[in-house]
Amino acid sequence: MRLHTNLSYAHVYEALRQAKVEGHVTWDVEFVNFSAHGSRTMPFAFEIQLGTYDKHSLPAGYTDQNGQKLNVRRYKNTGSRGASSEYYGSCGAVWSATWDEWGWFIAKVFQLDPDAYWAGHYSSSADFHRKTGRKFDDGESTVFPEGATA
Repeated sequence: MRLHTNLSYAHVYEALRQAKVEGHVTWDVEFVNFSAHGSRTMPFAFEIQLGTYDKHSLPAGYTDQNGQKLNVRRYKNTGSRGASSEYYGSCGAVWSATWDEWGWFIAKVFQLDPDAYWAGHYSSSADFHRKTGRKFDDGESTVFPEGATA
């Protein structure tokens, strides 16, 4: 997904770290694609894909956004051809972050940068919370780590 933001690389990494610390994202989920792009509207744009190399790292009893129980993660979408079981070098197959993990990460990004938007998906924080039924609204305001600014 393409993020347009005022946040630097470090701040986007911090959003994922915070979601992990709070227990919303498993520790093995990482950026499997994090590349810089131009933006006409914001200082930064990043193409982001979250994933893991462990298909069994789901929380016990996890259900997807449709209530379907999952025992293993789904293959990660390649970004060009849909979900794929392709292997990435010696690392093996890449498995997708869950809908909930994505949601908590996106919520953290919006807490750090209320002006951010996800092209083609969420035009604002309000749009994100409306589309997700406020599932990822913990009512907290995130502040930057000491000394950091957007």
